[in-house]
Amino acid sequence: MNNTGEINPQLLSTVWTEMGVLVLDGDLDNQTGSSVEVLNAYDEIFDFANSNTIVSLGNHDYSNLAEWEAVSGHKTFYTTTIGQTVFLFLTTNRIEEV
Repeated sequence: MNNTGEINPQLLSTVWTEMGVLVLDGDLDNQTGSSVEVLNAYDEIFDFANSNTIVSLGNHDYSNLAEWEAVSGHKTFYTTTIGQTVFLFLTTNRIEEV
């Protein structure tokens, strides 16, 4: 987001679900975890639950892990396979008990 709280227009003008594989490697924004509304806005752009979208958490992406899991459709640590490649995501800065 920019200083006025708007998402970068270039993100909005790209159809991300048309990518073969979309890898989002955390810290989408320094405000991603500030509210469920911001998280939902990024979900509308990137479609976190899409089977070709791989998303991991950065330290700015969450403040509430339950919200993250509900919106993204992913646990905070998971594996997924695309083709013959297995991706493993481990969240190393979890503060809640597993």
